[in-house]
Amino acid sequence: MQRNKKTKSRQERRQIRTKGKRKNSRFILAGGSILAALLVVSLWIRFSTEEKEQSLCEIVFHEEMQERIFTLTEEEAAFYEKKSPEGDGNAYAKEVYAVFEAGEKFGLCSPYSLSNLESEMEVENRNRQAKKNEGEVVYGKTSFKLEEFFDYRFSTVRSDTIRELTDAVLEKRIDISEENAKKYMEENKERFKTLEEITYTLNGKEEILPAQNMKIFEETNPELSAWLSGAKPGDTFQSAELGGTVEVTEIEYHEMSWEEDKLTIMEEYVTNEMYPELLREMESYFEIESLD
Repeated sequence: MQRNKKTKSRQERRQIRTKGKRKNSRFILAGGSILAALLVVSLWIRFSTEEKEQSLCEIVFHEEMQERIFTLTEEEAAFYEKKSPEGDGNAYAKEVYAVFEAGEKFGLCSPYSLSNLESEMEVENRNRQAKKNEGEVVYGKTSFKLEEFFDYRFSTVRSDTIRELTDAVLEKRIDISEENAKKYMEENKERFKTLEEITYTLNGKEEILPAQNMKIFEETNPELSAWLSGAKPGDTFQSAELGGTVEVTEIEYHEMSWEEDKLTIMEEYVTNEMYPELLREMESYFEIESLD
């Protein structure tokens, strides 16, 4: 009877140990599952955050840029090299393609290539000549050469794109914070102030020249007007025409505010900051190669 009890107690202890091991295994499995779940959540948060960090191209065009290769003929390569301010034809070609592609995305021009532009020029020349033959007024040239037409279209597409970008930001069609433009204004205050009046003395007698009278002053006293336009308080000028010494004593400026002229400030910001950055980003997707 005693032996049976001992045997039974051993079996019970084994069962208890087995249950303990099973519980430990469950705890280990549960802990592993929690860690795995936390890892998945952290990865999801990280990837979600990365997805929100859009490039400027994606913000402006609402689509991802694709890598592009543009192949130039020998004549095209020579054209871009000649037009490049630094003499780097490939770098300049990238800029040109970026300017026209940005314009195309805003519906301002057709797909660009130098040969396409030449065809467009021929149509423009025929239209202008036809208008002239019919006695209509033709503003500007009646016939373009390729280099002239390139300069004309490059300039107009660029300026029209800047205008479209500015309108899109102000109308909230592009998710760019106005705070960027306000910060630009604060960092470049000199660009956003206008002359109100200049106070100067002529042989000791004080004179005040309001900004609105500067144009008239240019005609009546061009020598003094030219000097005053670049003078600073304390500067003096010997005027033979006026027969004496002119000294600037004070210059008053009006500092532009965001509420007063939001459009001008935004145009400045887009022209000098946002648009160049957009072009640089677009150019990073482009590769230029020449035909062998």
